[in-house]
Amino acid sequence: MSKNKSNAILFMFLYFKANVVISQDIECLVSSELYHRGTRRCYQPLETGPCQEREWLVLESSISGVGVCQSKLTCNIGEQAYLNPYGGAYCDCEEGKESFRGKCENKFTQSICNQGEILLPRNFLKQNYCPQKFSCTSITNCPGYSKAKNDIGQMFGKKSEAVEFLKSFVCDKKTSSICCPEYD
Repeated sequence: MSKNKSNAILFMFLYFKANVVISQDIECLVSSELYHRGTRRCYQPLETGPCQEREWLVLESSISGVGVCQSKLTCNIGEQAYLNPYGGAYCDCEEGKESFRGKCENKFTQSICNQGEILLPRNFLKQNYCPQKFSCTSITNCPGYSKAKNDIGQMFGKKSEAVEFLKSFVCDKKTSSICCPEYD
């Protein structure tokens, strides 16, 4: 899954979980950005934005699209930083690699495997791929999906724009399923 799709799914997770969402938060979330209260503007996550030199903008918590400044992480070789849906950030293998025995290895290659074997992602045998803490769920069984679709549609004035945004969450077209957050 691309980093952009991963971010889009994370932002929809935040939207679904938000108890109170203000219009600026929604505008930022739909743009895959975080709302910074101090400047009242949207910024890209994991960028310096309104923060000081050795800081970046990360999630404040899992119930808002608000960003706060935090010291930058130093990731190991082969890793990159990702937003943590519960606040802050974490390091993990970059796209196209899988953590195996504490090291990031290339997926779909022999890598460190035996002759005639290839390294596959952990969830490769699952029919539909969704990131950790998400499951491929029918849109009728995903709490908040209809509300999100309507709210985003009203914000943009056109439901077609909301539908385009929400398409990035589809994991199975045949069953009309999306990557839905697994609620605690």
